Amino acid sequence: AETVGAKARDYLTGRGLDAATIAKFRLGWAPDSRNALKRALAAEGIGETMMVAAGLLIAPDDGGTSYDRFRGRVIFPIADRGGRIIAFGGRALGDGKPKYLNSPETTLFHKGALVYGHAMARKAAREAREVVVCEGYTDVIALHRAGIENVVAPLGTALTETQIRELWGLAPEPLICFDGDEAGRKAAWRAAERALPLLGPGLSLRFVALPPGEDPDSIIAKRGARAFRDLLAAARPLADLLTDMVLAGRPIDTPERRADFEKQLLDFAREISDSTVRGHYQRHFKDRLWDIFRARRVQRTDGQRRPGDPRRRGFAPALPEPPMSDWLGSGTDGSSERRERLLVAMVVAHPELLATVDEEFAALEIQDRDLDALRGAILDAAHDDAGLDTAVLKRHLSGQGYATLAEGLSLPADWPERRLADRLAQPGAPLAEIEKGWRHVSARHRRAVTLRAELRAAQEEFVENMTDEAFERIKALGRQIESSAGDEADLDELALVSEE
Repeated sequence: AETVGAKARDYLTGRGLDAATIAKFRLGWAPDSRNALKRALAAEGIGETMMVAAGLLIAPDDGGTSYDRFRGRVIFPIADRGGRIIAFGGRALGDGKPKYLNSPETTLFHKGALVYGHAMARKAAREAREVVVCEGYTDVIALHRAGIENVVAPLGTALTETQIRELWGLAPEPLICFDGDEAGRKAAWRAAERALPLLGPGLSLRFVALPPGEDPDSIIAKRGARAFRDLLAAARPLADLLTDMVLAGRPIDTPERRADFEKQLLDFAREISDSTVRGHYQRHFKDRLWDIFRARRVQRTDGQRRPGDPRRRGFAPALPEPPMSDWLGSGTDGSSERRERLLVAMVVAHPELLATVDEEFAALEIQDRDLDALRGAILDAAHDDAGLDTAVLKRHLSGQGYATLAEGLSLPADWPERRLADRLAQPGAPLAEIEKGWRHVSARHRRAVTLRAELRAAQEEFVENMTDEAFERIKALGRQIESSAGDEADLDELALVSEE
């Protein structure tokens, strides 16, 4: 027995495992024989039929003699949640294929419904309210040896929906820590996509980025437990991983590419079944899009401003956003259309606004397709000429076929925004005053968009769960959306202040 198991012991000790660890995880060795296990179990009175049913023997379809499933492999027992051994994983030594082999599906063992190390990790995970998910058996064992016991592994790298729910039974936000190679990144990406429909309040995943070519075992061996814990502390939320994965390596330098980027992110949000979580993801993605587009545009224009740039002439910096109590807005289609036209009209009349509100203007939600196209043409012109004035902008828009649309932005006399437009959407008004007015209207417009999104989410929730709470939520949002009188008074007040 000493000679038969020497190869396995050499492998395990070479991986840094001592006798206590080998005993703790009940590691073993399957001799390279077709019937060693079969003979040993028969000597214990276990029948061949039971051995086949347990996945220990393979019975050929042609009726031939059954033989041992695991041969020439280091054996990792797989326990259920109660710690009872119900299956095995075997790692081939040398060039044996496949490298890892698990027991087949049996009455007791369902590969996609368990995680390796569940019973051993449960106490530590619940105490820490955190569980680490690695790729393989040896990662789990290495982390245990380093004092990190709240760790498990899927039986294969592709996390299933059932395994994700198992993980949530251990901790609300499992840390996915797959290897730092292409296969590990793809496995993390699949886990993220599978988790989306399952997300609920407080239930999500976080993702640990390992250095290229590294795994938890190698990091522990080279840098120690402290370095690994630092990586865990820097884990990224699921929403950020989705954003970064979609953005990675793709250009977003045109309106069409930015629109495609936005569509893919919002498609992810629509995968989420829980309406509350879905609404928060939609708002989070909108915020991230605004930040990303703003950063890209600032990077693109930094150091390229011309002498006529308003910021070089000492104009006032951007004012802070109005407080929440000032974010009024009816959110009705009519008021949204009026605000969209007013905001675009102000930029056409005062292109110098783009020196400070360009990214906010780029991220503005515009429902009207013609206005959205006009906004894209304005941004393209600003990119080509950072110091353009109204005349240059209008010539550019005319050359692009937008002359009629740009000239038709004036607001009808019966619109409540008309008084403000007459004051601010005309040449000659002070830039600081124009910017203040533009931001004021923009903030209310964003609030209206948010209210509409919240109302849609509330309506969907009511369809799914017809509760009094859901219905009251719809009524409350409806009252906010219908409070257009407050909008008109607010606009009138702003116009009066501007005239003073």
